Amino acid sequence: MPSYLNPPVTGGGGGGSSSSPAYTDPTVLSWTAVNQGPATININNGQIFLGTPALGGKNARLVVKTTPATPYMVETFFIPFMMAANNNKVGLVIRDSGSGRFNAFEFVYNNALCLALHQYNSFFGDNGVPYITNMLGSYTSSGMWVRLGDNGTTQSLDLSPDGTHWVNFFTTDRSFVNNPDQIGFFVDAENGSFGCQLALLSWKEVPG
Repeated sequence: MPSYLNPPVTGGGGGGSSSSPAYTDPTVLSWTAVNQGPATININNGQIFLGTPALGGKNARLVVKTTPATPYMVETFFIPFMMAANNNKVGLVIRDSGSGRFNAFEFVYNNALCLALHQYNSFFGDNGVPYITNMLGSYTSSGMWVRLGDNGTTQSLDLSPDGTHWVNFFTTDRSFVNNPDQIGFFVDAENGSFGCQLALLSWKEVPG
């Protein structure tokens, strides 16, 4: 898979300059596809590509691994790729494989690009969207630094322009996904005309 983004700038001279963190190769971890169906997964050049074709109705395609011990944070860098097609969505997930439920921390197109917390009962049905806010579309044009956290009581989503300075967008309790054992990323077209894709370039797990 070709690289869609130049590596982050490192170094920097005096005057208070700082550098973005280097990517942490996600391909060395043990990943499992869940409900892959017709989705494409490609691992190459230190990246993981996940894409799904157009499909009406919810049908989430996941790539997951075992969750770290709480408390933890996972710092990621990925490139979402969606058309201006309602319901296209990509992002990160925390899942309870026993119940099949998962929290999707997603970028979704809903007449505008939005950031949302989407609660899935299964791959095909949801429990609602308790949090959603509009975003500037340009923010995703060259990739996203996104951090997902779980302290054993709450789960949180933070964004950063550089992978160093983080802003919390929302926090939720564990009442919907109360025994999570999987964490990863997903795509869900939910659109009969357009699919959607995600390229994961960095995944770093750190103590919370």
